[in-house]
Amino acid sequence: SSETALVASFFGTMPPRWLGGFLHRTHAAVKGAVPLVAACSGTAVCAACQEEVAAYKDGSGRSWLLCLPHADRVGSQKVEKESDAGLQMTREELFVGLRYGTVMALLALGVDVLYLDADVYLLRDPVPRLRALARGSSLAVERARDDGDATEVPIMASGSPLSDLELLHCVGHGAVEAVVSEHFHARSLNSGLFYVRASAASLHWVLRMLIWAQQWPLGNEQNIFDASLGHSANYEPFAPPELPFPRDRASGCPAVTYRLMDERSEFLVTDVGAVEGAPWWEGGIRPGIPIAVHFASSTWKSHAARLFGAWADSPKAGLS
Repeated sequence: SSETALVASFFGTMPPRWLGGFLHRTHAAVKGAVPLVAACSGTAVCAACQEEVAAYKDGSGRSWLLCLPHADRVGSQKVEKESDAGLQMTREELFVGLRYGTVMALLALGVDVLYLDADVYLLRDPVPRLRALARGSSLAVERARDDGDATEVPIMASGSPLSDLELLHCVGHGAVEAVVSEHFHARSLNSGLFYVRASAASLHWVLRMLIWAQQWPLGNEQNIFDASLGHSANYEPFAPPELPFPRDRASGCPAVTYRLMDERSEFLVTDVGAVEGAPWWEGGIRPGIPIAVHFASSTWKSHAARLFGAWADSPKAGLS
């Protein structure tokens, strides 16, 4: 059993060496202590995932990796009109189902979830930091800076920090439902790396997001992710009503609370939405501060391919 599980999703024409290198590097970063559930779709990519399972078995025969094949009913790469979609899914719909369906199932079992796209390269184990941010432990109160000072990591709802009164009455324990990240050059949320604490509130949030994505299948998944938290994308159509919520809404407490990762020095995201060549990290970062790099932009995909390819070619035994 584990307090936290990793979730990834593989589909389409993902190169087997990239998949293998991602698994190898992720296993090494968490030292095999946090299991990975990989939702996959497509005969080739699911076969490549299943072939990796044996490499991560321990002495008892249990594997660190669990592959969950899903039916591949994807239609055209891009559906121009809703009437053209028929009974086939767009790739966006498939991605949403693979990602959030698996996340929701684990939350229902009482397991925290760290979701990461297959282009996230872990420099070190992210779970202790993200778990602390989600649960409100002392590690989450401050964000280390290079000059030795620290700044508070505020609790957010609908794009703004909670007031002192809301903090007192709504989240006195300091825990939040999710830990998410903005982009370095924009306030929009990046859905390629996020942590969700298992709770009734987080389960309702993910379920509502799935409903929203189904009601607006031509929408952008990342925009719906942002809009579901009311962070910066406030105009996505077909928003479902708020679900009946276990928290006392009469008190004025928000339905979902979250903290932001430090995308400037800990959880880096390559230059999406920026001028090519613009920096996407904070200057003067000390070694040991960055935790992960999300190679989200096409400009940096070749670098990710080389990194994961090198790990795919490395022997798995004895690495940490």
